[in-house]
Amino acid sequence: MMEIIKSLNLIDNAGLTILILICSMGFTALTKVVTPLENKYLPFVSMIFGTIVGILVAIILHENIGRAAIAGLLVGGFTSGLYAGVKGSLGGYDSSVKDTISDDLTEVKTPKYNQENNTRRN
Repeated sequence: MMEIIKSLNLIDNAGLTILILICSMGFTALTKVVTPLENKYLPFVSMIFGTIVGILVAIILHENIGRAAIAGLLVGGFTSGLYAGVKGSLGGYDSSVKDTISDDLTEVKTPKYNQENNTRRN
């Protein structure tokens, strides 16, 4: 990911490193605290977050604001899984499949030990 953005010459290495760290850690912390949106929209929110962080990094490091905003948009998309967000928002995932976590809990019984065969039996 970093090589792709570096090859576009949007922002210098120090700014890109700061941008990646803030976007990945900051957005992860933000989503753990507050997630009012469905998961399929989070990559787009991450791209907006990355754009804002890119602009702030550009102001602090005296970079080109437009280029840094584009770098932030790309970093936000890469760090959040843009492909999964686009696929999810376009209905690419089957939402009729049940979650792996079930509300119907079943009792787990310990298997009985068969002393004659030295094996476990249910």
